[in-house]
Amino acid sequence: MFKNKSAEGHFFKASLAHKAKLVTYLVGYGVGFVLPLLLSLVFFFTLKIEWPLLFPLITGVTFGVTYLYRPLGYRLTTSELEILRPRGSRKIMLSDIKSISDNPDILNQLAVGLWRSAGFYGTFGLFWTKKYGQVYVYLTNNANIVEIVRWDGRRIYLSPDDKAKFIALLTEYLGAAGINSAEPSL
Repeated sequence: MFKNKSAEGHFFKASLAHKAKLVTYLVGYGVGFVLPLLLSLVFFFTLKIEWPLLFPLITGVTFGVTYLYRPLGYRLTTSELEILRPRGSRKIMLSDIKSISDNPDILNQLAVGLWRSAGFYGTFGLFWTKKYGQVYVYLTNNANIVEIVRWDGRRIYLSPDDKAKFIALLTEYLGAAGINSAEPSL
């Protein structure tokens, strides 16, 4: 689906951490979908009660929406950074980037999810923190967090598998574009 051709930019995969895989597949699908499905079928066939059939439908829709908006990876070109998702990829122009950091303090912040998913397929969406206000999060692995601060003050958090290579290439592209204030805190 996403190839790493130089004409199309450099692709950086965003793999799920083991804990996120456990939450997504075992807890999410097992407890959140299969168990309600089995219980609703038991209620339906033994007691002839139909409304419990709505529970697996609701969780199925929830998983479907999170599946469509989960981060798959990031594509970096000389002019933009694209957050790749099955539906609705997001683009950030490199000229909009003020700074990058590989040591953000976002995990130490109390964040309120405004439109988000936390657990299924990683942590992604729109959050609010007291320190930064609205932040955009596209994480699949908390060990690989990269913070991008835009000129308008908005913060974006990513988690490419090869964090060091991502930061090095982004820094190189920003420097080539004449944006010298974006220096990583390596």
